[in-house]
Amino acid sequence: WAVGEISLQNQQDWILPVWSISVGVALCGLMALFLLMAWAYSRRETWFKKQHAADQEALKAAENKLAIEQAKALILPMPTTGATFLPPPTAAVETEQNFLSIVPPEDSGPSPIQLTVDPSPPSYWKHHDTSDVRVYREVIDDLLPKFSAVMSATACSRCCGGLQHVRIVSINRLENMSIWKNYCRAKEEILERSQRHQLVIEEFEPRPSLPGIDQLELGMNEFYLLHGTPAKSLSSIEEYGLDPRYSRLSCLYGKGAYFTDQFCKAHQYCAETEEEQTRYMLLCRVVLGQPYFATGDLVGQFKPPAREEAATILYDSVVAKPNVANNGKQVHREYIVYDGRQVYPEYLVAYRTTPPEDED
Repeated sequence: WAVGEISLQNQQDWILPVWSISVGVALCGLMALFLLMAWAYSRRETWFKKQHAADQEALKAAENKLAIEQAKALILPMPTTGATFLPPPTAAVETEQNFLSIVPPEDSGPSPIQLTVDPSPPSYWKHHDTSDVRVYREVIDDLLPKFSAVMSATACSRCCGGLQHVRIVSINRLENMSIWKNYCRAKEEILERSQRHQLVIEEFEPRPSLPGIDQLELGMNEFYLLHGTPAKSLSSIEEYGLDPRYSRLSCLYGKGAYFTDQFCKAHQYCAETEEEQTRYMLLCRVVLGQPYFATGDLVGQFKPPAREEAATILYDSVVAKPNVANNGKQVHREYIVYDGRQVYPEYLVAYRTTPPEDED
């Protein structure tokens, strides 16, 4: 027992110094760690301040460069080749009495860039305030003979053998300020995108053969084009406009809204109503912008292809020329847009294809 007591006493004598040393080492380690963290934090703050200052300088330099580029865009002339954004002065047609003249407007040459699009509706509209009614139908009877002539002039001989008895029943102008504002905004976006990326909207030949009623932005490739539709779709189109989302990806040029300047092609999509034996066709304003000229098909596409000069920028529309598009198998001229805002359905044409003596 005495020996054990002496041994325990010896252990107590050396445990205390070892414990003290361990505590001291731990405290020194904690102090060193704290000093290291404080140093790292101060370095971090210094780095962030330097980085923020560098970012501010870079941002200021970019803003200055952008301001210089914008100023140059306002004072530099447009290239002498390609189309311009303003229509030639002789292209203006003031009244509907000159509706659908077969002779296209003359081109007076290059003009400056137009920086804005006038959102005002055409002056010949009768209802500029549509706060109570969203869409108005205005009967335009005096245009029947001229539109009949245009139908005959824009039909091809290949597929219109059974259309010799076409008669226009009525023409209604659709006045919908909501769709009109969306259409003007789409035109503004095409202009802004072209100016921002210094892109030229080129004219192409042949132009659609339906000169319009109102002054058009020929430099933006804005035209009057035909769209055939079944009668059941008319109420939705009048209220909300054309919506390419109702199209199919399996269509020859993808999921878009299809137009033509040939009556016989649009007629193929005008289903006859059983009770009235009447078909309906829309005469639409369509802004094509810079189109992509198809050579093959675009099945499965839901937007225009990318431009060759800028892969991140898309074309504004697609044009399918006869004997060129669809690997040379295209028969009619077709124009496709993938944004419904690029279309304003302005005139609704009701017509029949049966002789008057065959009708009840």
